[in-house]
Amino acid sequence: MDVNRNTTNLVNQSVIESVPSTSQSAINVSHVANQPTYDLSSFYIPMDTPITFDNFDFNDVSYQNMWAGGWRENMAALRQALKQKYEAQPYRYANVGIYRQAKHYPAGNSIDHRHSKWILTGNNRLAHGTNAAVILYSVINCNLQIVPVIKQLKLLGMEHPYIKNLSEGNYYQLCKGVRASLLSSISSFRDAQELAKTAAQNNENFFSSMPVVAFGEGIEASHLYQNVDNQIATKCLNIRGLACRNKQEKNILLECLKEIYDTTKNGKIKQIRVCTFDVLDNTILKTDSLRRPDLEYVLASSDTLETLSHPTLNLNHIEKNPETLLADYQLDKDTPISFANFDFTNTAIFMRIYQLSARQEMEEIRQGLIRRFVDGNFPYKTIGEYRDHVGAPQPGTVNYRPAVFNPDAENNVSHGTNLDVVTHSIINCGMQLVPGIMQLLLLGKQHEYTSKTNPELAYLLSLAVRATKLRCISSRFSDAKDFARLAAQDTTNLLSSMPVVVIGDGINQRNMYANLDNEFAFARINIWFLALKDETDKRIVMDWFRLVKETLGIEKINQLMFCTFDEIDKCHWENGHPVRPNLVALMEKSHTIT
Repeated sequence: MDVNRNTTNLVNQSVIESVPSTSQSAINVSHVANQPTYDLSSFYIPMDTPITFDNFDFNDVSYQNMWAGGWRENMAALRQALKQKYEAQPYRYANVGIYRQAKHYPAGNSIDHRHSKWILTGNNRLAHGTNAAVILYSVINCNLQIVPVIKQLKLLGMEHPYIKNLSEGNYYQLCKGVRASLLSSISSFRDAQELAKTAAQNNENFFSSMPVVAFGEGIEASHLYQNVDNQIATKCLNIRGLACRNKQEKNILLECLKEIYDTTKNGKIKQIRVCTFDVLDNTILKTDSLRRPDLEYVLASSDTLETLSHPTLNLNHIEKNPETLLADYQLDKDTPISFANFDFTNTAIFMRIYQLSARQEMEEIRQGLIRRFVDGNFPYKTIGEYRDHVGAPQPGTVNYRPAVFNPDAENNVSHGTNLDVVTHSIINCGMQLVPGIMQLLLLGKQHEYTSKTNPELAYLLSLAVRATKLRCISSRFSDAKDFARLAAQDTTNLLSSMPVVVIGDGINQRNMYANLDNEFAFARINIWFLALKDETDKRIVMDWFRLVKETLGIEKINQLMFCTFDEIDKCHWENGHPVRPNLVALMEKSHTIT
C-alpha cells in the first residue's frame, strides 16, 4: 500500500510563504498570528481499517546479493518466518481497533511504552531519516514511535513504501526493526539526513515530500545486516526530537503538531523539540565530554509547539543574533527617569488588606513615595545622573554584594521571575534583584509583573522585592516556581518568556503583610543560583550568560550557579523526609559557566 493514499488538503494556500522568524529579540505573540492550517484528518487511522498482508511482498530475494553469507542466511530465515506467520491466511485480528484493544496498545509493560524522559547521558541515542508524513502517522497512531513494517500494517493498515525501496537487501529485517544511526563518538547525523532526503524523493504528496530526521532512544537494538558503519536495527524509536530541512518546514511541522495536540490533548507532543538540519550539522563542531554529537545543544537549539504562540530563547537565537539580543540590555545613560506611569493616588487597593495596621503601613509608604518623587521633588532627571550619584557599591550598603555565598545564612531566599528581569539585574543592577522604584531609577522602566499577584502591595513592592525565606522545614520552592511561570507569561521579548527561580541572600528584611508562609520583602536580593525549568533551559541560559560575560566583561557571572526545578525540589528532602533546603548539596550539583 502507498503512504500517499491518505493525502492532506492544505486549507490555506500560503503554506509556501515564510513563517515569521523567532530570531528577533522583540518578538511577541502578534508576530505569529494568522498561521496556515492543515487538514490532518486523513492521518487519523479509523479503528475499522482492515489488517491484511495481501499486498505484502513475501518473495523479495534482494538479500541474495548481500556479500556476507551469514546475512543471507539470517534474511532467508526471517523471510520464511514471516511467510509462515502471515502469508495466505487471514490475520487473527481483523482490523486496527481489534488489534489495539487485544494488545492494550500501548501496554505499559511492552516495547510500545514510551518513558516520560530521555536519558541523554546514556548510549541509547539514535537518529532515523524519514519524511513528515511518516512522522504525522507515528505521532497520531503509534504512540510517538517510529515502528517497523509489520507494526505499521497492524497500526496503520499499510506500510510506508520507501522502506522497501531503501532496504538494500535487508527488507525482511526492517519488517521487524527500524533502521537507525548510532550517535556515537565517531558518527554524525549525516546518514540520517541523506536517508531522510531519499525518503522524501519522488513523492507528490506535500508531507511525504518533506524530509525529516527523527532522533530519540531505541528499544531492543540489534545488529543491522548491512555493511554500514554505526547503524543498527531497533524494534521501535521513541521520537524525542525532529529536524527539518529549513525554518519554513520546521514551522509547518510545528503547526501540525499543535493541531494534533489540540485534537488529541496528548501532552507528550509538547515535549517534542523541532530544529533544522543546520543545527544537526553544527554538532560536528559541538560534542559532549565523550566526543559524541551534543544532543543537549540540539535540544536547546530547538523549538516546541508552544513557542509558536509564545516564542522563547534558544541557542540558535543566541548564536545568530548576539548583538540584537544584547542591545536591549545596554542602557542609554540619557534615558529619562519618569514617574508619569506610576500611580501614587490609588488607595482603594488597601481595602483588600485585612489588617488595619497593615493598611496604615501601606498608606505611610505611599505618602513617603509622594514626598520623594512627586512634583519634581526627585533631583535626578536621567538614569545616568542617578548612577553617578550612587557610585560604586560600598560594604554595609544595600547595593553591596558579598564576595561569596553563605549557604547556611538565615536570610537565604527564593524568588520567581523571568530571564529578561534576571539579565537586566545582572548587567545593570549589580547582580541584584531590585524593587520597582529602583528599576525606574536604574533602568528607566519598571518590570510589568512586579505587583501583578498582589496589587494591594504595590506600594510596598515598589520599595522591596518579595521572596520566600529558606529557613525551616516547611520552606518550599512551589511559590517561587509559580511566580516564575506567571512572570514568563508577560512575553515582551524572547528572554521574558523563560521562567527562572533565583536563590540568593535577601538584604534588609521587612514584613510582607500578605499572610503567606515564609514570604517576606527585602530591599535587595543578591543573585547566586538560577534554577531553570529543565536541563534544556539550563543549557540555553548558561550559554546566554557565557555570551554576556565574554561580551561585557562581567567576571562575577562566573560565580552564578545553574540548576533545574527538579534539583531545587529535591534539595529539601533527605531519606524520604522533609528538611530545611540543603543549599550546600545544591551547590555541589549545580553548574557554573567556567
